[in-house]
Amino acid sequence: MHNEANYLRRTFLSLEEAARYTRSQGISVELVVVLDRASAATRAWIDGYDFSAFDAFQIIETDNGSLGPSRNDGIRIARGEYIATADGDDLISYNIYLECYEKARSEGPKAIIVQEYYYGFGDNRDHIWRYFGSDKVLNLAFFVYHPYVSRIFAHASLFERVRYADVRLTSGFAYEDWHFNCEAIRAGYNFVVAENTLLFYRLRPGSLMQKALSLSVQQIPHSQYFEPSTFIKTCAADYERLRQEHTPAPSREEIKAAFLGNGICRELVMAAHRPEPTIGVANMAYVIFGSNLEERIDAGAAYFRACEQIGRQRFTDVVLLPFLKVGGSEKYILETLNALADLDPNRRFLVLTGELCEEHSWACKLPKHAMLLDLRALFEGSPLELLDVATLRLIQAVAPGAHVHFKDSPYALRFFRRFGGVLEENRCIFYRFCDPVVKYEGLWVTLGSTFGFLSECGHRIDLIITDTDATREQDVGKLDSLASKYHAVPLVTRARGGENPYRTETSRRNRLLWASRLDGQKRPDLLVEIGRRLALRCPSAIIDVFGSPVLERFDLEHFSGLPNISYKGAYSEFEALPYQDYDAFLYTSAFDGLPNVILEAMSHGLPVIAPDVGGISQVVTPATGFLVGNDPDDETLVEGYMNAICRIYDGTVDLASLREASVRLVEERHSEKAFMRQVALIFGLHTQGERPSHIHANSAERL
Repeated sequence: MHNEANYLRRTFLSLEEAARYTRSQGISVELVVVLDRASAATRAWIDGYDFSAFDAFQIIETDNGSLGPSRNDGIRIARGEYIATADGDDLISYNIYLECYEKARSEGPKAIIVQEYYYGFGDNRDHIWRYFGSDKVLNLAFFVYHPYVSRIFAHASLFERVRYADVRLTSGFAYEDWHFNCEAIRAGYNFVVAENTLLFYRLRPGSLMQKALSLSVQQIPHSQYFEPSTFIKTCAADYERLRQEHTPAPSREEIKAAFLGNGICRELVMAAHRPEPTIGVANMAYVIFGSNLEERIDAGAAYFRACEQIGRQRFTDVVLLPFLKVGGSEKYILETLNALADLDPNRRFLVLTGELCEEHSWACKLPKHAMLLDLRALFEGSPLELLDVATLRLIQAVAPGAHVHFKDSPYALRFFRRFGGVLEENRCIFYRFCDPVVKYEGLWVTLGSTFGFLSECGHRIDLIITDTDATREQDVGKLDSLASKYHAVPLVTRARGGENPYRTETSRRNRLLWASRLDGQKRPDLLVEIGRRLALRCPSAIIDVFGSPVLERFDLEHFSGLPNISYKGAYSEFEALPYQDYDAFLYTSAFDGLPNVILEAMSHGLPVIAPDVGGISQVVTPATGFLVGNDPDDETLVEGYMNAICRIYDGTVDLASLREASVRLVEERHSEKAFMRQVALIFGLHTQGERPSHIHANSAERL
């Protein structure tokens, strides 16, 4: 008890009636009162109370400030063969202890007895819930929700084996009773209902439950129940039951009819109404009815399948990605992971993806000791918030203390907003790339959702890694409190295949290469107008387009009827393209950081024509290519591209010099050695020399 003085008279009248009814059958009842930092009014009330309705009583004062340890303290001094938990503001049906005692005796010491009906009253939210036992409530359900409440009745040996956790609201977690019951089913206990018994649960503002809803992440702390091997053992039989049979839960109307037609339950409600008039009698037909079988437990089955895949593996790093497809940010993160793997061969990576994806085409580029788990596919049909819960449970169970890597995606940001505050044992690394922009009243306007996330949650992030100084400078100018967390690490880029053929070649081939995603960000629509103007101003020049849509749809019919545009289909990596056949690399984009594909093109000796967005100007200069002003007017922008293309073919620029300068810049600024050194420095590792190029391997071994 803490501050329940206003309710204690009614609570104790209920306890007294239950004690007298139980004692009438020759069963002794001891009452243990735990005063945990009790208010003066609560302590005074207890001091003046007459305990003669009970065979024995004990009072203990504690300074826990937490319900779990206080329950443990009271249980430790209790002398009964069976123990029932209680709260200071609720009421019970007078038959509950006798019925629970008889059920516990018949079911054995591994049974936890619960009331059949939960009657929530007060705060204009009255409802009556019917509880079913483990014969109906599968162990899988405890992953999704708590099927019971804090009131349980069990043999004292249970409480010697399972203790209540210290779940303070300041920890971010809540619900020590849910946690206790998870530990109990893990230990082989089952729940049994005592028929025709009721708990009357007071719903009131300022209660512990209301505080838990507002101050916590509404989840319990880690339990051994969530460990993959334990979860499989605990839930295997129920998983098979779920697969083989589906027994529909009784409808609310059926539960209502059964309750209102039960004369014993009506009598018990009337008895509880006498000390507590707030408990409705006349309006019982109008309250909400339901049961602890209503929640879907598909997510519990999905977590079971995830546990089967993981087994007993443990991980040093967890990576949260939307998917693993061709993309600049994905390549950057993959390069970093592979660098970490080579710097520390003991690292093990768990990659969790949370967005819809038919094929993770870059899964083969993961480090050797990495496992990919498509959570969105496993949890298909489940609410997204349960996918986030699964992410938390896996981090706690198989990667305690691990680095958590993530980038901007609906999945990762949603997860971190909810659970970032409880990842205190983990080091969280956010990979910061460019913000999207849109046109508004003739101007480019930034969409600041990622910036807003950093403003809101940046204090919980340990490292913010970006690929350009430009992004870091833009953020730090407004988020100066996060300045020390930012690290700009230019991506490593490698030219492959020996000496580059463009170092000395001077001939033109009248072909330009465009290779990127066919998504709105990359402005493939600009190619249509560029192609039209090419036909008029430089008809011999052809643009070969490689790529496919990833995030959006793009109608390839836009390219039809344009003789200077040739669509060549999708590609897996730059190295697979016939880059030797081109005079320059054409890049279009509405917004960007420092695109990997530009660095790859330059490393292969291709001068680049690109817009002045993000950090592109750091590498595309008059010495290496052509920087096009990113004018919000498409006519002006296309004209800028046309002027650059025409300069390539009018003989006014030295292509050989551009090629040499491009290769030299990449070798000097984006070398393997420099990248490894910076990754080692940021993550506190020692360099072991240059590493092999895992990112370009087509068949990286994966666990």
